[in-house]
Amino acid sequence: MAQAYYPAWKATVNGVPTPLLRANHAFQAVALAAGTQHVVLTYEDSAFRLGLWLSLLSLLIRGVA
Repeated sequence: MAQAYYPAWKATVNGVPTPLLRANHAFQAVALAAGTQHVVLTYEDSAFRLGLWLSLLSLLIRGVA
């Protein structure tokens, strides 16, 4: 998968957290052993989550006023 490298991405291989590596200066890669592997990439950005909660709080306050 061609995905831009960004620290908020997390990877697991067969359920074990695995570091993401930079590939070709802009993309991300995961080192894998030979054979079939189950790779999961998740996006976990705490700043995004904080912004989401602040937006929801603002909407709730605006709805009450």
